[in-house]
Amino acid sequence: MKKTVSLHVAALVAGALSTVPLAGCKASKPSAPPPVSAAADDSHVAGTTQTIGAVPDLRGTWLLISHLEIDGTPSSRINNQWGVYRITGTDAEPQAAKLNVPLPDEIKPIAIVGEPWHPSDAQLRAFSIAAGKAPGPSKDAAFAFHLIARDHYPPGHQQALAGANSLFLFDILVRSKKNTIGGATYYTEKVEPGFLSGRFTAGSVTAAYGAPLVLGFGGAFSMYRLPE
Repeated sequence: MKKTVSLHVAALVAGALSTVPLAGCKASKPSAPPPVSAAADDSHVAGTTQTIGAVPDLRGTWLLISHLEIDGTPSSRINNQWGVYRITGTDAEPQAAKLNVPLPDEIKPIAIVGEPWHPSDAQLRAFSIAAGKAPGPSKDAAFAFHLIARDHYPPGHQQALAGANSLFLFDILVRSKKNTIGGATYYTEKVEPGFLSGRFTAGSVTAAYGAPLVLGFGGAFSMYRLPE
């Protein structure tokens, strides 16, 4: 199946998500805690946030897991990519940042390919603790986050197959010091307290031997609000 990368993103994962694959037991989804404090700290990649249209209140700290489909189909082998994000500010004007959270000691990486990883409650708590101890900001990336309601989708998103059943989308864009541009569009199909899921398309653009090298891929995603 041919993969297309959203025109709204330059293309991802070069810097937006960690590349450590993980696995764990599937568990019940956590209930939504109160929004985190909007006070700024130095434990994240500061970024710009743009919200268009009426979207859910996503304030909180989230573990985003992209289940990358190696062979391009939902039945293919999976590479689980993860990142931790914090959304603060107000409901009308949220602000997003990527946290530099190391892999918790309680969670062990497995082979690069396998089954989709659905974290247990204990693993979510471990990530929450790690997020509270996050180191200083990354020095190799610029970060941007766009949150768009379905009735405000740009034309390229309106025709996207991955977004056919979506309620809203969010884009994550990253540019590294090495001038690699990465990005992903997450089309959200299910919204529950403390949990989002749907499909994503992603890719990256970098220079190789003086010419641009473009990679595109996609899959399903799951996003869990971390407990306070």
